[in-house]
Amino acid sequence: MSDTIQKQTKKKGKIKSGSVKGRVRRVSNPKYALLGMNEEWRELLGKSRSVICNEESEIHDVMQKATKELLWISPASEMTDCLLRALSDVSLQHIGNLLMLKSPRQRTLPLLHSRFATVVGQSSSFVTLPSDELAEVLSMSDEKSQDLIIGGTVDKTCGLLSLVRGNLETLTVPLSIFQKTSDARPYFGRFLIGEYGHSIIFGDYEASVDFILYAVDSAYRARINAKRLASDKGFGPSLRRLRIQKGLSRNDFPDVAAKTIARLERGEVDRPQESTLRNICKTLGVSADEIETF
Repeated sequence: MSDTIQKQTKKKGKIKSGSVKGRVRRVSNPKYALLGMNEEWRELLGKSRSVICNEESEIHDVMQKATKELLWISPASEMTDCLLRALSDVSLQHIGNLLMLKSPRQRTLPLLHSRFATVVGQSSSFVTLPSDELAEVLSMSDEKSQDLIIGGTVDKTCGLLSLVRGNLETLTVPLSIFQKTSDARPYFGRFLIGEYGHSIIFGDYEASVDFILYAVDSAYRARINAKRLASDKGFGPSLRRLRIQKGLSRNDFPDVAAKTIARLERGEVDRPQESTLRNICKTLGVSADEIETF
């Protein structure tokens, strides 16, 4: 099989992924190993951190110095097969992580999982960011990329959305959190990722990744709230954040006047009366002790 891959047309902001002939570029500790990809990818990811591998011998050379942080990027199943053939005469295990832009042959999955710490893109329904946006997010630090989405898969049968963050961690999200609005309802058959990983799109419906992470990732919520609490502490600000997150107005609290909620949120009252607090907690679906954690 030829080690070059079929070129993709450069449109809609995507990078051509045709191979570049020549020997692997010498990088002492590469972070990215690009299988049959072009120089534009290498420039976006950083020339000092990337190598292009077009032949099995070049892949084999990179494997000898691979670290657990190395990310292999394969644009086609043929290049993933080439990677596996290079692995066949190497006794190494966990030679980094693998991101596949096209799904591999299904029978290769057990082999891939046995050799790579993380395997991303194994499903034919896996959707990624456009190539140029993907490269930019991958080039960011983990601190920044962890709050962006690079790919995902919708499972309408199970009602779940599987998302891959920029640091390759996987996040599972129930489709039920995406409620129709006055402008649009989510059409899960048309799934895209937009704005350099900042938004999730279902047809004409769009949701921010910040909303998703805040709803389902307690670690993200803790980080965001820690920043907010540094400048906005107390029962009132926490009540306001939680009310907004739940999509409630100040008029949505039975037996509690909207002006009372407003006074609490502005800090004009330090703490509500017990009966008022019980009604607030019941409406929000949290305990009294939990409110100030938001």
